[in-house]
Amino acid sequence: MNNSDNLTPSVPTNEKQTTLDKASEYGYEKVRSSFTKSFALAIYAGMFISIAFVFYLSVTTGTDSAPWGMMRLVGGIAFSLGLILVIVCGGELFTSTVLSTVGWAQGRFNTAQLLRCWGGFI
Repeated sequence: MNNSDNLTPSVPTNEKQTTLDKASEYGYEKVRSSFTKSFALAIYAGMFISIAFVFYLSVTTGTDSAPWGMMRLVGGIAFSLGLILVIVCGGELFTSTVLSTVGWAQGRFNTAQLLRCWGGFI
């Protein structure tokens, strides 16, 4: 059997389990963190994304004479600085909180705790 016939990646089983365990632990830590801390980090992340959007508008406004593709590239780079700020400064976006479903699927915490982590629903 040649390598192109195999559609699954060749990752050893123990590495898959390690990655799954790490994702589960990450989700469990998010669920255990306080609502106040998570809310403050979400506010910071929103501020960073807002700053990035203003930077994007500043870079792309008034560029009618520039090539369309080049301005989209420059705008994308400008906006990505906001995501870099979120990562470097430790902001918390909802997309990273969704990883907590791995721990929930493994039964490490219940649905009420998951929803509380996602936004203080309960």
